[in-house]
Amino acid sequence: MNRLMLSVGGLICFALAGTASAELVTIQWDITEASYNGQTLSLYGAEQDPAWGDALLVAWGFENVEADVYWNEGASFSNWANEVRLGISDIDLGDEKGDAYFWVEAPFPDQFGADAPGSFYHATGGQFDSGDISNLGYTLGSEGDIAAVAYSTWDDGTGLPSGVFTSGTVWVTFQTVPTPGGLAIIALAGVWRRGRSRRS
Repeated sequence: MNRLMLSVGGLICFALAGTASAELVTIQWDITEASYNGQTLSLYGAEQDPAWGDALLVAWGFENVEADVYWNEGASFSNWANEVRLGISDIDLGDEKGDAYFWVEAPFPDQFGADAPGSFYHATGGQFDSGDISNLGYTLGSEGDIAAVAYSTWDDGTGLPSGVFTSGTVWVTFQTVPTPGGLAIIALAGVWRRGRSRRS
């Protein structure tokens, strides 16, 4: 009986050494010098790892965001700071597995822009923290892909960038899913414990 218990226990320890467990992962993107456009999604620093497949989004945000918001030559009006959107997204919004997500916030409240064509307005103070959103059930997607994104809600019609970020960091934290082997081992450990308690 002791030999059986040792064999199962040894199997559990051996298998645990070769499996992945859930872990918290944080990714940061430096968006300094990244431009954004009117109603066109821009991706920054796309990341992908199969080990992140279906990972649970725990939190996301941005900090220290500043931007030069342009009044482009040829536009009737200036782009405004409050039209900037910054966030995180699935890399492939049109993928076949139905795991696309897209989440943005406005970094600046300012409802004005530059004073004249060919100039810019410098917006500052962009901060956002989603807090713990793990209870919402949003996942990273089956492909394990994610990117920082930005765009402007208004298109000035020039085809030129609406502005450029002069500083800032976008970040996301997610929790990976244990591998199937890891889940099986957890179940096996439970069986072993139950068998041991019956024999005691």
